Amino acid sequence: MSTAPEWRPDVLGEGFEAVTIELPPDDEGSVTATLVRGPAPLERERGSVLYLHGYNDYFFHADLARWYAERGWAFFALDLRKHGRSLLAHQTPNFCRSLEDFDPDLDAAAAIIAEEHAGPLLVVAHSTGGLIAPLWVARRRRSGVVGMVLNSPFLDFRQPPAEAAVLAPVIKAVARHHATAVFPAGMAGRYGDSIHTSRFGEWEYDLAWKPLASFPIRFGWLAAVAAGHASVRAGLGLTIPVLAMSSTRTVAERAPVPDLMRGDAILNADRIARRATRLGSAVTVVRVAEGMHDLFLSRPAARAEAYAAMGRWLDAL
Repeated sequence: MSTAPEWRPDVLGEGFEAVTIELPPDDEGSVTATLVRGPAPLERERGSVLYLHGYNDYFFHADLARWYAERGWAFFALDLRKHGRSLLAHQTPNFCRSLEDFDPDLDAAAAIIAEEHAGPLLVVAHSTGGLIAPLWVARRRRSGVVGMVLNSPFLDFRQPPAEAAVLAPVIKAVARHHATAVFPAGMAGRYGDSIHTSRFGEWEYDLAWKPLASFPIRFGWLAAVAAGHASVRAGLGLTIPVLAMSSTRTVAERAPVPDLMRGDAILNADRIARRATRLGSAVTVVRVAEGMHDLFLSRPAARAEAYAAMGRWLDAL
């Protein structure tokens, strides 16, 4: 007999609620994930959405939740272990040794959603979440997921392939013995300046959970991501419909803010589009003109284009 989750008001307010998911401890101690649910659908329910954030990220996209609710989808978002609402004082922020570490988080979230809503499940994921999600679906062929929307998924490194190939064995070797050691290059860009209201952006979010300059990147996490990329390159063989969206432009990490607002300052947008075709047999690739890395945080015209593309794809699902 399952125990009903204890939902509580979420930090987003306005009808959002959250529940803490207790997970088995890891080598750092206790572990939790946090499932957030949005306002109830405004029309006949079509199914449920599970949203997954990226690295140096957590769920704060209230507009996205309302957009889905208006179209009849029950919206849920998961703050993975060691991210956002789920980050505990004793933990290394955003760290993992394998992307499979997140499988219990996703399994538990999907189970809670299934208990509350019997319909189909759609996964919407951004950046590193857009790598974690298809790998999870590929391992859980009977997960009930009927489709995925990937927003600038992290399917390949930004660096040129030759440079990444040289770094790969170094990363793997360091990660084996010093997984939490900080990768010296890290994220040196100004992406946070282009999206947060304290700088030049239009979005308000908790800088303790999503720092402007990012939490440090660690060798163990990089090795986990590289292993995920290798799986994608080999082909995941997904048969469900996938919408993979990326910007039409890649911009320099430390470009002037006006340029940062007209392209992807985190990943290589062209490489995302090419690599997405390795996910499965029903992948639709859409390029959003001057979209930022998180397309749903882009300037109004690009943001509207991303939502419109998602709406057309959803109507055909």
